[in-house]
Amino acid sequence: MKLLLLLIGVFVLAVGLVPLLIGFELLPLTLPEIPAVAYQSVLILSGIIIVIHGVRDNAAG
Repeated sequence: MKLLLLLIGVFVLAVGLVPLLIGFELLPLTLPEIPAVAYQSVLILSGIIIVIHGVRDNAAG
């Protein structure tokens, strides 16, 4: 279970980072006032938080 949390975090982080690194927008805009960069930022930050929690859980036991 602890490893699963870490893997989910890495996946979410990759989904946010890879399109940013290769220059594509991740998601088509569903709301015109919210740019795709905002969606990517949320994915990247969520991935970082999940990875940190996964690493802490693995280190704790």
